[in-house]
Amino acid sequence: MFVEELPDETTAEVTVSNTEQAVTEILAETLGPAPALITDSNRELIREFLAGYRLSPTDFSAYKNSPRKFFFERILNLPSEPSPYLVFGNAVHAAMKQAVLTARSGEVPTWQDVVDIFTDVIRNGRLDEHETGYLLSTGEKRLRPFFESEVSGITGSSMVEYSFREHKLKVNDVPLTGKIDRFDYADQSKTSGTVIDYKTGNPTSLTGKISIRKRSGDYVDQLKFYQLLLENSPLKLKVNEAVIKYVDPGSDGRFVSFRFSFSADEIEAFAQEVQDVYQRILRLEFDDPGNMKDAWYSDFPVPI
Repeated sequence: MFVEELPDETTAEVTVSNTEQAVTEILAETLGPAPALITDSNRELIREFLAGYRLSPTDFSAYKNSPRKFFFERILNLPSEPSPYLVFGNAVHAAMKQAVLTARSGEVPTWQDVVDIFTDVIRNGRLDEHETGYLLSTGEKRLRPFFESEVSGITGSSMVEYSFREHKLKVNDVPLTGKIDRFDYADQSKTSGTVIDYKTGNPTSLTGKISIRKRSGDYVDQLKFYQLLLENSPLKLKVNEAVIKYVDPGSDGRFVSFRFSFSADEIEAFAQEVQDVYQRILRLEFDDPGNMKDAWYSDFPVPI
């Protein structure tokens, strides 16, 4: 039977706007809000986990962007498939670390010194055959020009891939950890210098990552976090400058760097923001989805 065949008394005209409103109300009533993540059955278990938790730069940004996603990915540690983007980034970091280690032995780093490390990381990245092949064929073409533009400034005295986990440091009673890509000392006294963070991807797509005017964004926050780590750890290294270096060139073919010198007031304000985020984590405030998009667990019950 078609709509046209229904008796008049069983039909009624409904405007489109009313229909849309009715559907919205029905869906809201049927689906309801996402279930609360913290319940009486899991609260103490999560608090036990957080007893030894240390906040890192990536965790700080992850929580700010989506407390709910942070909970699933950082607290529950849900497994995820390795991504080509992540594997390429790991390969770049390993290659640039090898360049410094080669310089430390008294030799000038060459492309051959780093390419084997780069390809090994990609081959061991647990990607499928197609993704591995693609990264191997395009990755070297992406990294080599950057390496050759950087090699003259690489010295063996630089600190590379330095982890702060063993220091067990705290700032404003917040346990912190993290790892810096590279720190170049300003002089032989080794008391100050420049922290460098390598980034892959499009250096012109900066939304949410770098705001020059506001001196904010996820990547800028990471630099501030590194300064907190360096200046408050037993190393007591003064950060004169913090630099983001993009491995991929801009649209004009030139390599792009973003340089910041943060004032004491900026770092103090950031330390307060770090403390606020940490306190929210301790209060188990994870329900806010933030900017979570299309995650399968965005409205999924907690599996514990």
